Amino acid sequence: MTDALGLKLADALLYAVVLTAVWAVLFLPLSLLLGGDLVGVKWGLFVVGLLALGAGSFKLRPGKKWRDDPDGLVADSRGGSQIQRLVDRLPPLRETPLRDDQRLSDGLKLLLGAVCMLLTSFLLETVFGVGVPTPV
Repeated sequence: MTDALGLKLADALLYAVVLTAVWAVLFLPLSLLLGGDLVGVKWGLFVVGLLALGAGSFKLRPGKKWRDDPDGLVADSRGGSQIQRLVDRLPPLRETPLRDDQRLSDGLKLLLGAVCMLLTSFLLETVFGVGVPTPV
């Protein structure tokens, strides 16, 4: 695997993990206040994951024929989001930053983030038993 491809994959995976962590941290206080457990985090990640799945799919649509868009796999945001700026400060991207045209598309990274959120929600329920009724 070339260094450029490795950095692209690292960027996309870090984006997915950071996006999931940010949403989990946002849902944590509300979940603890309302129920005293992690059920709110589980449901919040599930709902936001589904919404992100739709948004990521929508962003991956092919461009208009009259636009000069290569293949839809190149990053399409200019300047990047706050999540992207946070990811850029983490290793290995801190030492070797990527230009916008070297990154995977925002839609693809959002889809990976959605899968990560849905997987985290699934693991909270199946592995850690969050929100699963216990037999009396």
